[in-house]
Amino acid sequence: MLVEQRELYGLMEILVRELGVQVTDRESIPVIPDERGPASCPDCHGPMSRFGYMESRYVTLDRCGICAVIWIDDGELGSMVSLFARTCDRKATQERDRAEWARHLSAMIYIGGRGRYSL
Repeated sequence: MLVEQRELYGLMEILVRELGVQVTDRESIPVIPDERGPASCPDCHGPMSRFGYMESRYVTLDRCGICAVIWIDDGELGSMVSLFARTCDRKATQERDRAEWARHLSAMIYIGGRGRYSL
């Protein structure tokens, strides 16, 4: 599957939401072996560079820097969606933690200018 690089994030958001995918850090994500050699861009036929999706070792994608497209091989999309969902879970956890800290801090009362706080 050929995807424009600028559309990849939106595609992952849609797939995670529509499929209801939720992945935590404790769940394993399968590593997709990349058995092909360097690929050529299907559009311009130039060489494509290779990179780990989300800087991971789970999925290796091919990207054309000229056409700004990414080639996704068979089996890679599922692991990509899982990695994206895991990142979404981490972000949601961090936001919940920040909100909890903010709630605790707002509950503190400054005591008489002495630089001490109390609940």
